Amino acid sequence: MLVILIVCLILATPSKMATSSDVEEQQLLLESKICCLPSEKLEELAEHLELPLAKYAGKSKLITSRWVREKVLEETEREETAKGKWNFLKGIQNFIEDKPPPLDEESKSSEVSISKQASQGKKNKFIDVDNVFRREFKIKGTVGLPGDENKLSFISLARQIESGLERGYHETEIIEAVIRSVGPGIALRSYLEATPDLTLAKLRQILRSYYRENSATEMFQQLATLTQFQNEDPQAFLMRALELRQKILFVSKESDTTVKYEKQLVQNLFIHSVETGLRDDAIRVKIRPYLQKPNVLDEQLISELNKAATTETERKVKFGQLKQRVPKAVCSQVEVSEPKLEKKPNKLVEQVASMQAEIFSLREAISSMATKSAHLDPKAKSKRKPACTECQKSNQVTQCNHCFYCGSDEHFARGCKKASLKLKSQSGKGARLQPGDRE
Repeated sequence: MLVILIVCLILATPSKMATSSDVEEQQLLLESKICCLPSEKLEELAEHLELPLAKYAGKSKLITSRWVREKVLEETEREETAKGKWNFLKGIQNFIEDKPPPLDEESKSSEVSISKQASQGKKNKFIDVDNVFRREFKIKGTVGLPGDENKLSFISLARQIESGLERGYHETEIIEAVIRSVGPGIALRSYLEATPDLTLAKLRQILRSYYRENSATEMFQQLATLTQFQNEDPQAFLMRALELRQKILFVSKESDTTVKYEKQLVQNLFIHSVETGLRDDAIRVKIRPYLQKPNVLDEQLISELNKAATTETERKVKFGQLKQRVPKAVCSQVEVSEPKLEKKPNKLVEQVASMQAEIFSLREAISSMATKSAHLDPKAKSKRKPACTECQKSNQVTQCNHCFYCGSDEHFARGCKKASLKLKSQSGKGARLQPGDRE
Protein backbone atom coordinates (compact mmCIF):
# COMPACT_ATOMS: atom_id res chain seq x y z
CA MET A 1 0.00 0.00 0.00
CA LEU A 2 2.84 2.39 0.81
CA VAL A 3 4.55 1.59 -2.50
CA ILE A 4 1.40 2.36 -4.43
CA LEU A 5 1.05 5.75 -2.74
CA ILE A 6 4.67 6.65 -3.49
CA VAL A 7 4.26 5.82 -7.18
CA CYS A 8 1.07 7.88 -7.36
CA LEU A 9 2.84 10.85 -5.78
CA ILE A 10 5.67 10.58 -8.29
CA LEU A 11 3.24 10.57 -11.21
CA ALA A 12 1.23 13.44 -9.77
CA THR A 13 4.28 15.63 -9.12
CA PRO A 14 4.85 18.01 -12.08
CA SER A 15 8.22 17.76 -13.82
CA LYS A 16 10.64 20.65 -13.71
CA MET A 17 10.11 23.03 -16.61
CA ALA A 18 13.14 23.65 -18.78
CA THR A 19 14.24 27.28 -19.06
CA SER A 20 16.24 29.10 -21.71
CA SER A 21 19.37 28.92 -19.54
CA ASP A 22 18.99 25.13 -19.33
CA VAL A 23 18.70 24.97 -23.10
CA GLU A 24 21.86 27.06 -23.56
CA GLU A 25 23.84 24.89 -21.12
CA GLN A 26 22.65 21.72 -22.83
CA GLN A 27 23.53 23.20 -26.22
CA LEU A 28 27.07 24.13 -25.13
CA LEU A 29 27.57 20.66 -23.66
CA LEU A 30 26.37 19.06 -26.89
CA GLU A 31 28.65 21.30 -29.01
CA SER A 32 31.70 20.16 -27.04
CA LYS A 33 30.72 16.49 -27.35
CA ILE A 34 30.19 16.77 -31.10
CA CYS A 35 33.65 18.29 -31.57
CA CYS A 36 35.22 15.38 -29.64
CA LEU A 37 33.47 12.64 -31.62
CA PRO A 38 35.49 10.40 -33.98
CA SER A 39 34.82 10.49 -37.70
CA GLU A 40 32.73 7.29 -37.76
CA LYS A 41 30.46 8.48 -34.97
CA LEU A 42 30.11 11.88 -36.67
CA GLU A 43 28.91 10.18 -39.86
CA GLU A 44 26.40 8.12 -37.85
CA LEU A 45 25.11 11.29 -36.19
CA ALA A 46 24.87 13.05 -39.58
CA GLU A 47 22.85 10.12 -40.94
CA HIS A 48 20.64 10.22 -37.83
CA LEU A 49 19.97 13.95 -38.42
CA GLU A 50 19.11 13.16 -42.08
CA LEU A 51 21.86 15.32 -43.56
CA PRO A 52 22.40 14.97 -47.33
CA LEU A 53 25.08 12.42 -48.13
CA ALA A 54 27.08 14.92 -50.21
CA LYS A 55 27.73 17.12 -47.18
CA TYR A 56 29.65 14.55 -45.13
CA ALA A 57 30.57 11.62 -47.36
CA GLY A 58 34.33 11.67 -47.93
CA LYS A 59 34.71 14.99 -46.11
CA SER A 60 37.08 15.86 -43.30
CA LYS A 61 36.14 15.72 -39.65
CA LEU A 62 36.08 19.52 -39.38
CA ILE A 63 33.62 19.94 -42.27
CA THR A 64 31.39 17.11 -41.05
CA SER A 65 31.24 18.48 -37.50
CA ARG A 66 30.38 21.92 -38.83
CA TRP A 67 27.44 20.60 -40.87
CA VAL A 68 26.23 18.53 -37.90
CA ARG A 69 26.39 21.49 -35.51
CA GLU A 70 24.52 23.70 -37.99
CA LYS A 71 21.82 21.02 -38.41
CA VAL A 72 21.43 20.68 -34.62
CA LEU A 73 21.12 24.45 -34.27
CA GLU A 74 18.54 24.59 -37.08
CA GLU A 75 16.42 21.83 -35.57
CA THR A 76 16.67 23.42 -32.12
CA GLU A 77 15.44 26.78 -33.38
CA ARG A 78 12.52 25.04 -35.07
CA GLU A 79 11.15 23.90 -31.72
CA GLU A 80 8.69 26.46 -30.33
CA THR A 81 9.02 25.85 -26.57
CA ALA A 82 12.06 25.64 -24.32
CA LYS A 83 10.98 22.18 -23.20
CA GLY A 84 10.87 20.93 -26.78
CA LYS A 85 14.35 22.34 -27.45
CA TRP A 86 15.75 20.72 -24.30
CA ASN A 87 14.16 17.35 -25.15
CA PHE A 88 15.62 17.46 -28.66
CA LEU A 89 19.14 18.28 -27.40
CA LYS A 90 18.84 15.57 -24.74
CA GLY A 91 17.85 13.05 -27.41
CA ILE A 92 20.95 13.91 -29.48
CA GLN A 93 23.10 13.53 -26.36
CA ASN A 94 21.57 10.10 -25.67
CA PHE A 95 22.32 9.07 -29.25
CA ILE A 96 25.96 10.15 -28.86
CA GLU A 97 26.30 8.31 -25.55
CA ASP A 98 24.51 5.21 -26.94
CA LYS A 99 21.82 5.38 -24.28
CA PRO A 100 18.46 3.63 -24.75
CA PRO A 101 15.68 5.67 -26.42
CA PRO A 102 13.14 7.57 -24.31
CA LEU A 103 9.82 6.20 -23.25
CA ASP A 104 7.96 7.42 -26.32
CA GLU A 105 9.97 5.05 -28.53
CA GLU A 106 9.38 1.95 -26.36
CA SER A 107 6.95 -0.77 -27.31
CA LYS A 108 3.31 -0.42 -26.50
CA SER A 109 3.38 -3.70 -24.59
CA SER A 110 5.12 -2.02 -21.61
CA GLU A 111 2.01 -0.98 -19.73
CA VAL A 112 2.15 -0.25 -16.02
CA SER A 113 -1.04 -0.51 -14.07
CA ILE A 114 -1.24 1.25 -10.71
CA SER A 115 -4.23 0.51 -8.54
CA LYS A 116 -5.60 3.11 -6.23
CA GLN A 117 -7.59 1.69 -3.43
CA ALA A 118 -9.57 4.21 -1.47
CA SER A 119 -11.27 3.64 1.85
CA GLN A 120 -14.65 4.26 0.19
CA GLY A 121 -14.20 1.18 -2.05
CA LYS A 122 -13.65 2.81 -5.50
CA LYS A 123 -12.67 0.67 -8.49
CA ASN A 124 -9.04 0.23 -9.58
CA LYS A 125 -7.70 2.79 -12.12
CA PHE A 126 -5.07 1.86 -14.76
CA ILE A 127 -2.59 4.47 -15.97
CA ASP A 128 -0.86 3.89 -19.32
CA VAL A 129 2.66 5.26 -18.89
CA ASP A 130 3.16 5.17 -22.69
CA ASN A 131 0.32 7.63 -23.19
CA VAL A 132 1.45 9.83 -20.30
CA PHE A 133 5.05 10.29 -21.43
CA ARG A 134 4.55 9.93 -25.16
CA ARG A 135 5.64 12.74 -27.43
CA GLU A 136 3.51 14.14 -30.19
CA PHE A 137 4.46 12.94 -33.67
CA LYS A 138 5.94 15.75 -35.77
CA ILE A 139 7.19 16.04 -39.32
CA LYS A 140 10.64 17.61 -39.51
CA GLY A 141 10.48 20.24 -42.22
CA THR A 142 7.78 22.01 -44.22
CA VAL A 143 5.86 20.88 -47.27
CA GLY A 144 6.03 23.68 -49.83
CA LEU A 145 5.26 24.10 -53.50
CA PRO A 146 6.44 21.40 -55.95
CA GLY A 147 10.02 21.98 -57.08
CA ASP A 148 11.01 24.10 -54.06
CA GLU A 149 14.49 22.87 -53.09
CA ASN A 150 14.35 24.45 -49.62
CA LYS A 151 11.29 22.43 -48.59
CA LEU A 152 10.64 18.76 -47.87
CA SER A 153 10.96 16.31 -50.74
CA PHE A 154 8.56 13.43 -51.26
CA ILE A 155 11.16 10.81 -50.32
CA SER A 156 11.96 12.56 -47.02
CA LEU A 157 8.28 12.95 -46.17
CA ALA A 158 7.48 9.32 -46.97
CA ARG A 159 10.44 8.15 -44.90
CA GLN A 160 9.23 10.09 -41.86
CA ILE A 161 5.77 8.58 -42.30
CA GLU A 162 7.30 5.07 -42.35
CA SER A 163 9.34 5.91 -39.25
CA GLY A 164 6.18 6.99 -37.43
CA LEU A 165 4.45 3.71 -38.29
CA GLU A 166 7.43 1.71 -37.07
CA ARG A 167 7.43 3.60 -33.75
CA GLY A 168 3.80 2.68 -33.16
CA TYR A 169 2.00 5.93 -33.93
CA HIS A 170 -1.58 5.68 -35.14
CA GLU A 171 -2.54 6.63 -38.69
CA THR A 172 -4.66 9.56 -37.51
CA GLU A 173 -1.69 11.05 -35.61
CA ILE A 174 0.53 10.75 -38.68
CA ILE A 175 -2.14 12.29 -40.94
CA GLU A 176 -2.57 15.25 -38.58
CA ALA A 177 1.21 15.76 -38.44
CA VAL A 178 1.46 15.75 -42.24
CA ILE A 179 -1.37 18.30 -42.55
CA ARG A 180 0.32 20.56 -39.99
CA SER A 181 3.60 20.35 -41.92
CA VAL A 182 2.03 21.81 -45.08
CA GLY A 183 2.84 25.51 -45.34
CA PRO A 184 0.05 27.99 -44.66
CA GLY A 185 -1.59 29.50 -47.69
CA ILE A 186 -1.03 26.43 -49.86
CA ALA A 187 -4.15 24.94 -51.44
CA LEU A 188 -3.06 21.40 -50.50
CA ARG A 189 -3.50 22.12 -46.79
CA SER A 190 -7.02 23.47 -47.22
CA TYR A 191 -7.92 20.45 -49.33
CA LEU A 192 -6.59 17.92 -46.82
CA GLU A 193 -8.27 19.66 -43.89
CA ALA A 194 -11.62 19.59 -45.70
CA THR A 195 -11.36 15.97 -46.91
CA PRO A 196 -13.42 13.59 -44.74
CA ASP A 197 -12.38 9.99 -43.99
CA LEU A 198 -8.77 10.60 -45.06
CA THR A 199 -6.69 7.44 -44.80
CA LEU A 200 -2.93 7.07 -44.91
CA ALA A 201 -3.00 5.19 -48.23
CA LYS A 202 -5.12 7.94 -49.78
CA LEU A 203 -2.80 10.59 -48.33
CA ARG A 204 0.24 8.88 -49.90
CA GLN A 205 -1.45 8.86 -53.29
CA ILE A 206 -2.39 12.56 -53.00
CA LEU A 207 1.15 13.53 -51.97
CA ARG A 208 2.67 11.54 -54.85
CA SER A 209 0.46 13.37 -57.35
CA TYR A 210 1.15 16.73 -55.65
CA TYR A 211 4.93 16.27 -55.87
CA ARG A 212 4.57 15.01 -59.48
CA GLU A 213 6.69 11.97 -58.75
CA ASN A 214 7.34 9.54 -61.57
CA SER A 215 6.54 5.86 -61.34
CA ALA A 216 9.17 3.21 -60.71
CA THR A 217 9.18 2.24 -64.39
CA GLU A 218 9.79 5.82 -65.54
CA MET A 219 12.61 6.31 -63.05
CA PHE A 220 14.13 2.96 -64.06
CA GLN A 221 14.18 4.20 -67.67
CA GLN A 222 15.80 7.47 -66.54
CA LEU A 223 18.53 5.53 -64.75
CA ALA A 224 19.19 3.47 -67.88
CA THR A 225 19.76 6.62 -69.98
CA LEU A 226 21.53 8.69 -67.33
CA THR A 227 24.57 10.69 -68.55
CA GLN A 228 26.82 13.40 -67.14
CA PHE A 229 25.90 16.95 -68.16
CA GLN A 230 28.31 19.23 -70.01
CA ASN A 231 29.15 21.48 -67.02
CA GLU A 232 28.57 18.84 -64.31
CA ASP A 233 31.44 17.44 -62.26
CA PRO A 234 31.77 13.64 -61.76
CA GLN A 235 30.91 13.83 -58.04
CA ALA A 236 27.59 15.55 -58.73
CA PHE A 237 26.78 13.02 -61.46
CA LEU A 238 27.42 10.11 -59.08
CA MET A 239 25.23 11.67 -56.38
CA ARG A 240 22.44 12.15 -58.93
CA ALA A 241 22.68 8.49 -59.93
CA LEU A 242 22.64 7.39 -56.26
CA GLU A 243 19.57 9.51 -55.57
CA LEU A 244 17.72 8.08 -58.56
CA ARG A 245 18.61 4.52 -57.52
CA GLN A 246 17.30 5.07 -53.99
CA LYS A 247 14.08 6.55 -55.35
CA ILE A 248 13.48 3.46 -57.48
CA LEU A 249 14.04 1.16 -54.50
CA PHE A 250 11.79 3.24 -52.27
CA VAL A 251 8.93 3.47 -54.77
CA SER A 252 9.16 -0.27 -55.46
CA LYS A 253 8.32 -0.93 -51.80
CA GLU A 254 5.03 0.96 -52.04
CA SER A 255 1.94 -1.21 -51.89
CA ASP A 256 0.20 0.45 -54.87
CA THR A 257 3.18 -0.02 -57.22
CA THR A 258 2.31 -2.28 -60.16
CA VAL A 259 5.90 -3.16 -61.17
CA LYS A 260 8.42 -3.91 -58.42
CA TYR A 261 12.16 -3.98 -59.13
CA GLU A 262 14.58 -6.13 -57.15
CA LYS A 263 17.47 -4.49 -55.36
CA GLN A 264 20.19 -6.41 -57.25
CA LEU A 265 18.64 -5.56 -60.63
CA VAL A 266 18.60 -1.83 -59.80
CA GLN A 267 22.17 -2.03 -58.43
CA ASN A 268 23.47 -3.66 -61.64
CA LEU A 269 21.78 -1.00 -63.77
CA PHE A 270 23.18 1.74 -61.52
CA ILE A 271 26.76 0.47 -61.94
CA HIS A 272 26.32 0.20 -65.71
CA SER A 273 24.88 3.73 -65.97
CA VAL A 274 27.73 5.23 -63.94
CA GLU A 275 30.38 3.53 -66.06
CA THR A 276 28.81 4.50 -69.39
CA GLY A 277 27.61 7.95 -68.33
CA LEU A 278 30.95 9.47 -67.25
CA ARG A 279 32.48 11.90 -69.75
CA ASP A 280 36.12 11.62 -68.68
CA ASP A 281 37.79 8.41 -69.88
CA ALA A 282 40.66 8.69 -67.38
CA ILE A 283 38.27 8.79 -64.40
CA ARG A 284 36.28 5.90 -65.84
CA VAL A 285 39.41 3.74 -66.15
CA LYS A 286 40.48 4.47 -62.56
CA ILE A 287 37.16 3.52 -60.97
CA ARG A 288 36.36 0.60 -63.30
CA PRO A 289 37.79 -2.03 -60.88
CA TYR A 290 35.29 -0.88 -58.25
CA LEU A 291 32.41 -0.79 -60.73
CA GLN A 292 33.05 -4.41 -61.63
CA LYS A 293 32.06 -5.41 -58.10
CA PRO A 294 28.27 -5.84 -58.02
CA ASN A 295 28.03 -5.21 -54.25
CA VAL A 296 30.41 -2.26 -54.01
CA LEU A 297 29.69 0.05 -51.09
CA ASP A 298 28.40 3.51 -51.82
CA GLU A 299 30.88 5.28 -49.56
CA GLN A 300 33.78 3.42 -51.17
CA LEU A 301 32.62 4.35 -54.66
CA ILE A 302 32.18 8.00 -53.66
CA SER A 303 35.65 8.12 -52.10
CA GLU A 304 37.41 6.53 -55.08
CA LEU A 305 35.60 8.74 -57.59
CA ASN A 306 36.55 11.81 -55.58
CA LYS A 307 40.22 10.77 -55.57
CA ALA A 308 40.21 10.05 -59.32
CA ALA A 309 38.52 13.36 -60.15
CA THR A 310 40.92 15.34 -57.95
CA THR A 311 43.97 13.67 -59.50
CA GLU A 312 42.71 14.21 -63.05
CA THR A 313 41.96 17.88 -62.37
CA GLU A 314 45.45 18.42 -60.97
CA ARG A 315 47.02 16.74 -64.02
CA LYS A 316 45.05 18.95 -66.42
CA VAL A 317 46.09 22.07 -64.52
CA LYS A 318 49.76 21.06 -64.75
CA PHE A 319 49.60 20.52 -68.51
CA GLY A 320 47.66 23.73 -69.10
CA GLN A 321 44.51 21.95 -70.31
CA LEU A 322 42.48 23.50 -67.51
CA LYS A 323 42.80 26.95 -66.03
CA GLN A 324 43.04 27.02 -62.29
CA ARG A 325 40.36 29.05 -60.66
CA VAL A 326 41.74 31.92 -58.63
CA PRO A 327 39.41 33.22 -55.96
CA LYS A 328 38.53 36.82 -56.49
CA ALA A 329 38.03 39.25 -53.67
CA VAL A 330 34.64 40.87 -53.76
CA CYS A 331 34.59 44.42 -52.45
CA SER A 332 31.42 46.26 -51.77
CA GLN A 333 31.22 49.71 -53.24
CA VAL A 334 30.55 52.56 -50.87
CA GLU A 335 28.97 55.63 -52.34
CA VAL A 336 30.31 58.85 -50.88
CA SER A 337 28.13 61.86 -51.38
CA GLU A 338 30.24 64.79 -52.51
CA PRO A 339 29.15 68.32 -51.58
CA LYS A 340 27.48 70.02 -54.52
CA LEU A 341 29.01 73.40 -55.43
CA GLU A 342 26.69 76.12 -56.57
CA LYS A 343 27.60 77.34 -60.04
CA LYS A 344 27.97 81.12 -60.33
CA PRO A 345 26.44 82.69 -63.47
CA ASN A 346 29.02 83.76 -66.12
CA LYS A 347 27.97 87.00 -67.83
CA LEU A 348 30.25 86.52 -70.84
CA VAL A 349 28.78 83.09 -71.60
CA GLU A 350 25.26 84.47 -71.33
CA GLN A 351 26.06 87.29 -73.76
CA VAL A 352 27.59 84.92 -76.32
CA ALA A 353 24.52 82.67 -76.07
CA SER A 354 22.15 85.61 -76.64
CA MET A 355 24.18 86.77 -79.68
CA GLN A 356 24.05 83.28 -81.17
CA ALA A 357 20.28 83.20 -80.72
CA GLU A 358 19.93 86.60 -82.47
CA ILE A 359 22.13 85.49 -85.39
CA PHE A 360 20.06 82.36 -85.79
CA SER A 361 16.82 84.37 -85.84
CA LEU A 362 18.29 86.76 -88.47
CA ARG A 363 19.26 83.83 -90.70
CA GLU A 364 15.77 82.44 -90.52
CA ALA A 365 14.27 85.83 -91.37
CA ILE A 366 16.54 86.24 -94.43
CA SER A 367 15.79 82.74 -95.71
CA SER A 368 12.04 83.32 -95.32
CA MET A 369 12.29 86.61 -97.24
CA ALA A 370 14.17 84.97 -100.09
CA THR A 371 11.55 82.26 -100.31
CA LYS A 372 8.73 84.81 -100.48
CA SER A 373 10.45 86.82 -103.23
CA ALA A 374 10.92 83.68 -105.31
CA HIS A 375 7.22 82.93 -105.06
CA LEU A 376 6.25 86.49 -106.05
CA ASP A 377 8.44 86.59 -109.24
CA PRO A 378 7.35 83.70 -111.51
CA LYS A 379 9.62 84.87 -114.36
CA ALA A 380 12.72 84.36 -112.26
CA LYS A 381 12.51 80.58 -112.58
CA SER A 382 11.66 80.46 -116.32
CA LYS A 383 14.21 83.05 -117.39
CA ARG A 384 17.47 81.53 -118.62
CA LYS A 385 20.63 82.99 -119.98
CA PRO A 386 20.98 82.63 -123.81
CA ALA A 387 23.71 80.21 -124.91
CA CYS A 388 24.23 77.42 -127.43
CA THR A 389 24.19 73.78 -126.47
CA GLU A 390 27.99 73.34 -126.55
CA CYS A 391 28.63 76.36 -124.31
CA GLN A 392 26.00 75.17 -121.82
CA LYS A 393 27.75 71.81 -121.57
CA SER A 394 31.16 73.45 -121.05
CA ASN A 395 29.79 76.04 -118.55
CA GLN A 396 30.77 79.02 -120.81
CA VAL A 397 27.36 80.65 -120.97
CA THR A 398 28.62 84.21 -120.44
CA GLN A 399 31.20 83.94 -123.25
CA CYS A 400 28.90 82.38 -125.83
CA ASN A 401 28.72 84.27 -129.21
CA HIS A 402 27.21 81.46 -131.29
CA CYS A 403 23.80 80.81 -132.72
CA PHE A 404 21.52 79.36 -130.08
CA TYR A 405 19.99 76.92 -132.60
CA CYS A 406 22.77 75.58 -134.84
CA GLY A 407 25.87 76.69 -132.87
CA SER A 408 27.43 78.63 -135.77
CA ASP A 409 29.52 81.73 -135.07
CA GLU A 410 28.70 83.34 -138.46
CA HIS A 411 25.20 84.55 -137.54
CA PHE A 412 22.82 84.93 -134.56
CA ALA A 413 19.69 83.03 -133.78
CA ARG A 414 17.39 85.68 -135.28
CA GLY A 415 18.99 85.15 -138.74
CA CYS A 416 19.33 81.37 -138.53
CA LYS A 417 17.73 79.70 -141.52
CA LYS A 418 17.60 76.30 -139.92
CA ALA A 419 15.53 77.66 -137.07
CA SER A 420 13.10 79.36 -139.54
CA LEU A 421 12.61 76.15 -141.54
CA LYS A 422 12.08 74.10 -138.32
CA LEU A 423 9.46 76.47 -136.96
CA LYS A 424 7.62 76.57 -140.30
CA SER A 425 7.45 72.81 -140.47
CA GLN A 426 6.07 72.58 -136.92
CA SER A 427 3.47 75.38 -136.92
CA GLY A 428 3.10 76.41 -140.53
CA LYS A 429 2.67 80.06 -139.48
CA GLY A 430 6.20 81.26 -139.89
CA ALA A 431 9.13 81.39 -137.62
CA ARG A 432 8.72 82.78 -134.15
CA LEU A 433 11.67 83.83 -132.11
CA GLN A 434 12.08 83.19 -128.41
CA PRO A 435 11.60 86.13 -126.06
CA GLY A 436 15.34 86.35 -125.43
CA ASP A 437 16.16 86.72 -129.16
CA ARG A 438 13.75 89.63 -129.64
CA GLU A 439 15.73 91.99 -127.49
